Parts: sequence; structure tokens; C-alpha cells
Amino acid sequence: MFQYLRYAIVSRKDWEQIRDEKLNPDTPGRIPQNLDELCKLTFDANYPISIGCGSIYGWLRNWMGVERISMVFYDDPQWIDEMMEHLANLTLKMLENVAGKCKIDLGSWWEDMCFNKGPLISPKLFAQFMVPKYKKITDFLRYECGCEFNILDCDGNIHELVPLWLEGGINVMFPVEAAHTSAYKIVEQFGTRVAIRGYFDKRALIAGKEAIDKEFVRLKPLLERGGFIPHTDHLVPPDVSWENYKYYRQRKREFIEGLFP
Repeated sequence: MFQYLRYAIVSRKDWEQIRDEKLNPDTPGRIPQNLDELCKLTFDANYPISIGCGSIYGWLRNWMGVERISMVFYDDPQWIDEMMEHLANLTLKMLENVAGKCKIDLGSWWEDMCFNKGPLISPKLFAQFMVPKYKKITDFLRYECGCEFNILDCDGNIHELVPLWLEGGINVMFPVEAAHTSAYKIVEQFGTRVAIRGYFDKRALIAGKEAIDKEFVRLKPLLERGGFIPHTDHLVPPDVSWENYKYYRQRKREFIEGLFP
């Protein structure tokens, strides 16, 4: 994990400097000169087109630290809202450049705001500060670019936040860590409204071939149901052997082909 001598944002003055120097949507060079040509390619693409949507909480947590951002939610909620609003507006300002010009299949988000027992902020604060901002962006993508799917990367136990992300228009969960979150529980609660990507327990890759086989059997009902893309529930650990990883890839191919010949 990262270690910090000092977080980038300690005071409002720090935020204002970063906002003006690093997060100005009008900074030259943000938009490629051939953007219109790239947009035209999306209509005939034979592969999914995704676009980055950034972060509402995760970036701020990295810049401020968990303790600091948690305190500011209570000490100065107006400042938190100001920062989150700026991040949302930055994303919207960028997306305006492709509005009506391209077909987007997937909006991609990053948050990492849950630990092994649940979220780093309360669902109440999440609903108040974050859901409306997500919704502005996901609605924009749907209306202007035909985008029906938004995927969000968050580790840990995400159960309390899934319904709120869904309310904000985010309907694909990733990586759904098997140690902390049950994809089966999410499916039982939300059905086809929420899709899953990940959920293959990465610890099985360390344990060996028998554990890998058992993991695919565990995931079979999800794959048969649909709305599920299996792969490791986050980065492959460094203590996974090359032989085990090759076996995992081989068995996944065989497993999927066996269900969908």
C-alpha cells in the first residue's frame, strides 16, 4: 500500500491549488485533435467501447487520507460537496465533447471505498453527497451516447452500497472480492438489474489446480444465469505460480466453452 509523508490536500488552500492547476477542464491538451474521427469509429466497432468517468470519493480519499476526509464530512460538509461537485462537473465537461457524436457501451468508474466489513462512509452520507452526482453523469451518457452500462471498481464488502450505486445508474460491480462480498446475495437481491464482473477467488490460484477446479464449480450457476464475467477478483497475487495461472486460464476457457459451445 502507498505510504505518505504528507497528503496532497490538508487545507482548503491545498484543494484550491490542485483544483485550479490540475483539475481545470479547460486545460489545453485534454481533448485529442482527431476526436471527431475517433467518435465515428465507435458506431462500427466490433468490440465494446468504454469511457473513463473518474471518481467522486476515491480520488479525494487518496489525496486527503481516510481519516481526514472522514472528519471533513462532519466538520465542513460544504467543502466536501464542493470538491465532489467539481469532480463530477469535470467529468461532465469532458463528456460534452463526445455528446451525440459516438456510441459508448460502458462508463468506467473507480472508487475503492469499502473495507472488509463495509463502506468507509455511511450509506446516508453516500446517498446525500454522491448518488445525485453519479446520476447526472450516467443520465448524460445514456441520453447522449446510448450508454446503458456503468461499471465501478470497488474492493471490500460492497453490499450496503450496491443499491445506492444502482440508484445512481451504476449497474455493473467489479471485482466483487469473494472474501468479503457474495455475488449470489447481490443476484438474489437485484436479479438482472446488476451485473457482476470478477468474483473468482484469487486465493484459489495460490492453492493449486484442485482449488481452481472447485472455484469454477462454485461459479457455474452465475455463469449459467448470465450477466456474469468470471475472472480473478482483483489483481493476481505475486505468489501465484506461472503453472497455476496457465491452468486457470485453460480451465476458464474450457468451462465457458462447455456452457456456451
